[in-house]
Amino acid sequence: MNLREFLRLIRIPSLSATVIPLAAGGAAAVKSYGNLNAALWLDMFVAALLMQIAANILNEHGDYVNRVDRSPSHGFAGSIVRGVATPREILGFAIAIDAAALLLAIPLVATRGYPVLLAGLFGALVSIVYSEGPHPLSKTPFGELAVGATMGLVEISAAQFVAAGKVSSFALLLSAPLSLLVASILIANNTRDIEKDRAGGRKTIEVAIGLPLSAFLFYCVVFLSYALLVVLFALTGIRGILLPFTSLPLALLLSLRLERSGWRLGVEYSSAIYLVFGLLLVAGMLA
Repeated sequence: MNLREFLRLIRIPSLSATVIPLAAGGAAAVKSYGNLNAALWLDMFVAALLMQIAANILNEHGDYVNRVDRSPSHGFAGSIVRGVATPREILGFAIAIDAAALLLAIPLVATRGYPVLLAGLFGALVSIVYSEGPHPLSKTPFGELAVGATMGLVEISAAQFVAAGKVSSFALLLSAPLSLLVASILIANNTRDIEKDRAGGRKTIEVAIGLPLSAFLFYCVVFLSYALLVVLFALTGIRGILLPFTSLPLALLLSLRLERSGWRLGVEYSSAIYLVFGLLLVAGMLA
């Protein structure tokens, strides 16, 4: 497998789902406690990024094994279907990358203790049961909930704990809009794939409610995230929390383009909204 194929396999646009919660957790540590263990935070950042890459690869393997992906389509690498790699090789990539993440986690557990281990095990478990097995989460209506909780609440709290040694109520509040936005990436993905998922026997929320209501759900989740900024500001008094409102025109523009493109670029556009929103939120906290 060449570099281009590998980059397709790891789904680079979706990696914002790890970059933002780790950055937010680090920023929350600075805002709440005035310090940041940069070495430990960076170690966790790389380990979490590797775990998401492994999860993306597992998703490719699981969708093929569960007969969801049998022909090339937008939104997945298609390495197996196109004969670039075998299912066994793809599974091997995922295991090797997860093993590298495990090695990086050793100093984190040694320094911060069992809470980091529990958070890592929870994340690894979700990444496995999401794609693998006879009844993966990706075939149920609970995928968005699992992904939102894991890559929002759990990762932000864990990142702050690694960076500062404790978790503040501020980090928990901060996870609310980011959990919703990371779930919106999966909603956009599943909205695009409604027909394919229905044919593959998946019973996602989007398959159950159909395209018009799935689109409405996406808009509700995205714009509720912006509304929650007002609540966070009222609770914390931190003006920088409102900075992501400057990305609202971009969110509106990309949402309109999603409709026009038939949701083909759902992951790319929703990831862009999440990335800009998250970076502005982090910048606002550190300003």
